[in-house]
Amino acid sequence: MIDFVERVPIDEVTGSEYNPRAITEEALEKLQYSIRRFGMVKPLIVNASNNVITAGHQRKKAATAIGLTHLPC
Repeated sequence: MIDFVERVPIDEVTGSEYNPRAITEEALEKLQYSIRRFGMVKPLIVNASNNVITAGHQRKKAATAIGLTHLPC
C-alpha cells in the first residue's frame, strides 16, 4: 500500500472534465465550515503526472472559497 500526501499549491490542482457530482450552496457552506474547524481531514486524490483531480472536486471548491493556498493531495 502506498500512503503519501503532498501539499500542492491550489492553483496547480485542476478539476477533471468529467465530474458527476454537484454541491448545493448550503452543503458548500457546511463543507467550508468543516474545513475551517477541522482542517482538510481527507486529502484529494490527483493524478501525479498532471495534478488533475480524481476525487475531491468539492473540497477544492470549498478550500478555494475560504482562501486556502495549498491542498493535501
